[in-house]
Amino acid sequence: MKEIWELNTNQFKSVYNKQNAVELVTLLLDAIISMFNEEILARSLYPLLNGKVSESYPSPYSHSNQTAVSSQIGSVERLLVEGVKDGYSLDAILTVISTDFQGLFFQNLDKSKECLVILFSTFEIPRNPNAATQSEFEIVECMNHLNNVVENLVQLKTSASNLI
Repeated sequence: MKEIWELNTNQFKSVYNKQNAVELVTLLLDAIISMFNEEILARSLYPLLNGKVSESYPSPYSHSNQTAVSSQIGSVERLLVEGVKDGYSLDAILTVISTDFQGLFFQNLDKSKECLVILFSTFEIPRNPNAATQSEFEIVECMNHLNNVVENLVQLKTSASNLI
């Protein structure tokens, strides 16, 4: 990965320098939305909901959804709140685009994280219909929280696109 990055650094910089600020924010939001949709929802929660526990692991070698999902969500949090050039953070920039962003997004992100950590740390294959129903409810609850996060990001992306 390091070699690929070093070989393509100038190409990355060239593409980056051709984008305006709104386009860069939109691309970044697309990447975050894609990670939530593809990595957490499609790879972990949908298979889990369908009873395919072994397919729900983000990596066949990890055998730990909790660690993988916590890392994925934590990386988004760090991306948003850690300061970048001149002391600005991405969440401060996104709050300028939408004043609702900070409250709604982080509230939903915290709910998602809490729900997913509890789900993955306590999940067992249901042995009876009542347990299966409860398990499905818990999975769907986490999916709903995560879908709220994605919806917040989609709305933010729309607001950003309207700035062009």
